[in-house]
Amino acid sequence: MPLIVKRKLTETWRDAVARRARELGVEQECLQAYEERLEEGMHEAEAAFRALESFNGLFVAPDGPVPGRREELAAAAGSMSRALRHGGTSPLPSRSDQRRRTKRFVAR
Repeated sequence: MPLIVKRKLTETWRDAVARRARELGVEQECLQAYEERLEEGMHEAEAAFRALESFNGLFVAPDGPVPGRREELAAAAGSMSRALRHGGTSPLPSRSDQRRRTKRFVAR
């Protein structure tokens, strides 16, 4: 099973650990474990993973493609381009359809 570590773009790894640990009611203990792992020389992402792991704060991600993963998005894009090359139609609206549906607002 691959190691998947995620955080919001606007937060630090410490903030991500605090947010998840707060949900579990072990914020201070988990942050202390995170800081200890940083002092041991671990990368921030691994320290976050290991600290949350010690408090059973990890989510289980299934193996294989799941919605939103790069692999699945790439596979979907590849199958759509193959269909278009072989005479299929795109499920997306054309530019002219998009223009017709767009309301134009003019400032007066």
